[in-house]
Amino acid sequence: MIKVLNNFLPKALQDDIESKMLDTAFGWYYSPETADEDFSHTDNNVMDSYQFTHTVYFYDTGVNSDYYILIKKILNHVEKIEDIKVKKILRIKANFTVPNINFSIFYKLMKESKVIIIIRGNIIHTIPREV
Repeated sequence: MIKVLNNFLPKALQDDIESKMLDTAFGWYYSPETADEDFSHTDNNVMDSYQFTHTVYFYDTGVNSDYYILIKKILNHVEKIEDIKVKKILRIKANFTVPNINFSIFYKLMKESKVIIIIRGNIIHTIPREV
């Protein structure tokens, strides 16, 4: 059985997590696809896109991020409000998905030193690079 918990995070915790994940110091890592390469799309209307990810915890390697303590607060809160104990964590990963745009265009512009690209939230800014 799956239980959906709507609006379960206290606003202060939500704001804390959001501000840290949107901070320029938070490390987002480029991934060329959103689905495993073994996953094939059977619907021609479905397009995979790139994304940025941040793996906080992985069962094979354990804690993978300095932000684990921050994200662990979510689990602690769920344990408290649902009176349960988390026995095992398989993976904690943040995904920053973007609209399906041609990233190679931006890469080409960067490579040619025409612009500096800043991706913040779902907005992509291009700034002319001074020569």
